[in-house]
Amino acid sequence: MEDSRPQTKGQTTIKELASAPKEGMRTVFDVVEAMSEGEGGTKLVIERRALNPEPATEGTRKESAARAHTFFAAAGFIAYLKRYGSKNTVVFADSDSRQIQAVIDEEAKGQREVVTLRPQTHPRWEPWRSLLGRKLSLDDFRELITENRKAITAPDGRGLILAMRQIRMSTEVQLQSGVMRGDAAAVNGIIIRSKVTGGGADSDTLALPESITVRSAVLVDEPEQDIEMDLILSGNREGNEIRCQLSSADIREAEIASFDGLIGRLRVELEPEEFVVTHGAFNQTRWERV
Repeated sequence: MEDSRPQTKGQTTIKELASAPKEGMRTVFDVVEAMSEGEGGTKLVIERRALNPEPATEGTRKESAARAHTFFAAAGFIAYLKRYGSKNTVVFADSDSRQIQAVIDEEAKGQREVVTLRPQTHPRWEPWRSLLGRKLSLDDFRELITENRKAITAPDGRGLILAMRQIRMSTEVQLQSGVMRGDAAAVNGIIIRSKVTGGGADSDTLALPESITVRSAVLVDEPEQDIEMDLILSGNREGNEIRCQLSSADIREAEIASFDGLIGRLRVELEPEEFVVTHGAFNQTRWERV
């Protein structure tokens, strides 16, 4: 039987209590003791109450992986350090391994984040660098200077190619340790004997340059420089097999100079940011307890 009595604000009917509570609500039964004799016994209080929503729980935040990026050009390496580095950043330049490592925060309490600059060899310099410690046949040397003639600044690349083409397989070629032409002396010389009409023979002396100068950047994103390399000729005992070699010491010196120039650039651009730039290598070890 439905309660037809008028309801006051805040009251709940028996019909409403008998129905399922709405989402977010619950039915609560409370037994209340009388506060005084006049109120008469105990009371049962039935009401609907809104549930207090549970606070949202956040998942456990995992620590991000330590950065271990590798850069191949100085520009990107410098830009990254300027954005994410601080006065606690230390940059180590290792000439032996030809790489540079930066510790983002040297005072970090946990593991340290390290990013690396491993500069790439410039494509124009790579062919000359590959000659390190190698001796080339005349054919291979001619091919090298023909494909890379634009990088040769002295002597003239086209003139050098023409001089090397005068040495042909059909002629008798003999290596000579020195050539005199007028008052000038050349270290590299070749005697070429060619057959002539009538069954005789004709000979000529060809003086080759003592060095070759190449203009190229050694590392990507670094300025060009003039690199002079000695041209060394060698042959077999008979003196009819000629091989060419470019001085490896000059090539190595050019690479060291280029790497030192890169370190100088890092000092100019990073030390004003209070970064420490030094020669060395990053390493870690364990603390020993006494």
